[in-house]
Order: sequence, then structure tokens, then C-alpha cells
Amino acid sequence: MFGIKLSTAKNTRPIRTIEREMEMTRARYQKYLDTTSDNYMAQRGDVKIKDPHTMAGNAYKEIREFIDPISKLAKKYNKEVVFEDARVLTRDDEFVSPVTENSFMTKVLVSVRDKSVNKKEDSVFEKFKNGKLVDKFEKPEIPFMKKISQALGELFTGKKDANFDAELGIK
Repeated sequence: MFGIKLSTAKNTRPIRTIEREMEMTRARYQKYLDTTSDNYMAQRGDVKIKDPHTMAGNAYKEIREFIDPISKLAKKYNKEVVFEDARVLTRDDEFVSPVTENSFMTKVLVSVRDKSVNKKEDSVFEKFKNGKLVDKFEKPEIPFMKKISQALGELFTGKKDANFDAELGIK
């Protein structure tokens, strides 16, 4: 009468219970948690920007505009460049004073390492040792990207007052 056929040949699949659906959903969510990390990172070529949305001011937007020339420089020098919000690095350390944490609030850590060295992840000490803190709001008359250019120049070449203003197109 209503066109419903109850043939057993087509309906061989068992009906899922709510408990089974919940188990499957939990398993999919656990797989998602296992395969993803809680660290947000933007990457292009040899340049990584970790925790970009917590960086001081609009530092991420300024760095993002120059990511291609920085990636070309890194490739030329066989280096890997990582920009990180310095405050995030100190957040998990229980021995850091609130004064230190607040002083890192406006800073971005620029770290450079050789691509030829096969290390999975540097410790926080290694990051600060192989990096340079750049303050976004200190000396506001100097543009932020000029500070980044100087930091990269010193880290790539090892010379004081070296910069990549011409390569990055900064006046």
C-alpha cells in the first residue's frame, strides 16, 4: 500500500545503537586529538611562525607580508627561521616570575638554525641561545620589520649591524 518492502536481503546491516554511535564518535575524536597538536603554526618554505595569533600587536601580519623574501634568504643560507611569541615560551615554566613574563609580552623570538643539523625540536634554552628577541614596541621610530631584518642579518652572518633591508625590500 505505501510501497515499503521489508525484504531481509537488503537489510542485512545491523541497526546501530546510540551507545555504538557514541563509541565511534569518541574514537574519531581521540584519533583527531592524537594526530593534531595544540600549537598553531603557519609555515611557508623554510620559515615557521609559531603561535601567530598571540603575538604582540600586529606582528604576525607584518611578518606574513615578508614571508616569501625571508624564505628565499633562508634557502640561500641553508637555514630554517622560526618566529615565536616569546611569552608563550615562558608560560609553562613554573619558575618564571610574572615580571619576566610581562616583559616578554611585547617580544618576538627570532631563532635560526642550520638545516643540515638533524634535530627534532630545540629546547627553550637552545631557542634563546640561537635566537634573538625583537621587541615590537621598543623604539617605535624604527619599523618592526627593520628590527627583524637586523636580527636576521646578525643571526645569518654572525656580524654585528648586518641586515637584509635590500633583500626584503625595506627602505
